[in-house]
Amino acid sequence: MKTSNKILLAVGIILAAFLIYYQMRFQHFKIATTSMHNSLYEGDILLFDKHYDTIKVNSMVAFNAPSIGNPICSRVVGCPNDTVKIVDGVLWVNSKIIDDKNTQYEYNISGEIEFNEKLLLERKILLEPFCFKDEYGTYYAYLSEGNVKRFTEMKGVDNAVKIIHPKGYQYLNSEISIFPNHKDYNWSRDNFGRVIVPAMGVEVELNKDNLPIYYELIFEETGGSRLEIEQLKNYTFEENYYFMMSDNRHNAIDSRYFGFVSRADIIGVYSLTIYSPN
Repeated sequence: MKTSNKILLAVGIILAAFLIYYQMRFQHFKIATTSMHNSLYEGDILLFDKHYDTIKVNSMVAFNAPSIGNPICSRVVGCPNDTVKIVDGVLWVNSKIIDDKNTQYEYNISGEIEFNEKLLLERKILLEPFCFKDEYGTYYAYLSEGNVKRFTEMKGVDNAVKIIHPKGYQYLNSEISIFPNHKDYNWSRDNFGRVIVPAMGVEVELNKDNLPIYYELIFEETGGSRLEIEQLKNYTFEENYYFMMSDNRHNAIDSRYFGFVSRADIIGVYSLTIYSPN
């Protein structure tokens, strides 16, 4: 065999080995929504490591979500046995506030000013178009803490106020229901919980107050009838579960809407951004 042919064969073997390793180890996705602003952007192509060792609070993961067809990316805010609650938009995990300046919320912006939306988008003061402008001239936008400051420093802007939904808001004003979608719960996107994230091998005492939170998981694990599940006094979970929240808190679907995500449904942990149009 000629030397040149040997080199080509060696290169081919190396490339084939790399492709096999890549397919076994990683999976890439293109972000299709704005749900992870201000950390990831629509159109980003991300690489996720399928051979992760551990999942921690604050990890970004790709997973198959209950009732959603395509895999999505979100942030882990609650691991097995963690206690999660949201009070007036503030996330608490195990009695500690979890704060991130990249997190976006919906604000109304008032003042005597007409905004140039195109220019604001170009300058990244807005990461997505205004939600709308009402009859009183108030603008509604999804903003991070830093971009709120940039707005309030503009001449003509009077105020930027975070829009917080009280308990019960979703049932009165939205077609999207809040987990666990039960008549005895009046949680909203900004006032949610408290919930304890199920952990494998941990026994939970069941009662009429917490059964709606865990019912779907118990059904998935056991296949039992509603009557059988409702008669259980306690239950030991067979899997670890996680609670997800997206960084664009007021413009995303996450565990506040579809509930806990099992370890088996997690595809991989974020590794790097291969390409970003931003």
